Amino acid sequence: MKSWLVERESGEVVRVLISSTRYGRVVVEGPIFENSAGEFVLAGEPLAGAVKVEPRTDPAVPVRVPSEGLKAVDVAPVDLPGRDVGIAEIRHGDLVRVNLTQAPFGAFTLVGVVTEGKSDPFLLVGQWIVRNGDQIAPRVTSIELLHENGAHEVDVPAIRALIDSLSVGD
Repeated sequence: MKSWLVERESGEVVRVLISSTRYGRVVVEGPIFENSAGEFVLAGEPLAGAVKVEPRTDPAVPVRVPSEGLKAVDVAPVDLPGRDVGIAEIRHGDLVRVNLTQAPFGAFTLVGVVTEGKSDPFLLVGQWIVRNGDQIAPRVTSIELLHENGAHEVDVPAIRALIDSLSVGD
């Protein structure tokens, strides 16, 4: 993965799998950008650190260390048929494809499960807001329902709790 990342160029379109316990697994496709610190960012999500030289190799090999949430690179396209839906038609656990456009990251696509919060008005796919209350997020250009919750085998995260309500051990 480190060598694949170092071979990429800013502006190149990639497809990766990002995963977290809170938001689940999301395939993200779009252009990567190198920020001022030399790190790669995809759709606003940190993807990999700046290029470094792997010290344990001879000759030295340049690498990019992947972010913690990056689980797979160069993933196959998710070619599931879907149907265009309105924002009111999606629920927690539904498997969806969402197209978004956001400056400065450009157009990108998410495939993942919808999550909702216990005490917030947001529906998210990964960390990206797709609905705020009854309004579609301004950067969302389309939503396709691939499978309703219970009709797919993708793990569905728990409904998001408020950070303030989480128990923290001593």
